[in-house]
Amino acid sequence: MRVNLDLMSKAVELSVAGQRCRVVTSANEAELKILTDMVECKLAGIVKPGRPLTTQAMILAAVALANDVIEHKRRADAVAGAATTALQQLLARVDTALSSEVPTTSVKRARRKRSRGTKPHAAPAPPAAARAQHQQANDASEPS
Repeated sequence: MRVNLDLMSKAVELSVAGQRCRVVTSANEAELKILTDMVECKLAGIVKPGRPLTTQAMILAAVALANDVIEHKRRADAVAGAATTALQQLLARVDTALSSEVPTTSVKRARRKRSRGTKPHAAPAPPAAARAQHQQANDASEPS
């Protein structure tokens, strides 16, 4: 979550581990609540209940939160790197498949001809003998 200080800023009072602090921020109340809850949670893991909150504990919580940020960034970078690698491999496979593909259907041949600037044409007319044979078959099937 990123707090944008360029927007209209206002003074807000924060409370963490019983400590109150007034800050000027553009973050909304919900964002600030999430952030302070994260700090409270980290402090609860460091300071035992009933023990006083020390500066050392606050510094340790800050370092632990910074470490969490670094770990999340490392994981995000690893996922992004793996995704990039997978995408590059997929594109290489597609390129290989497209470059080695030999069109065999008449549709693919027509597309090839069209890309070369020639017009595709209908299937070739049957030879004269086949036409005559077809005509004789039609004539024989018609009632006289």
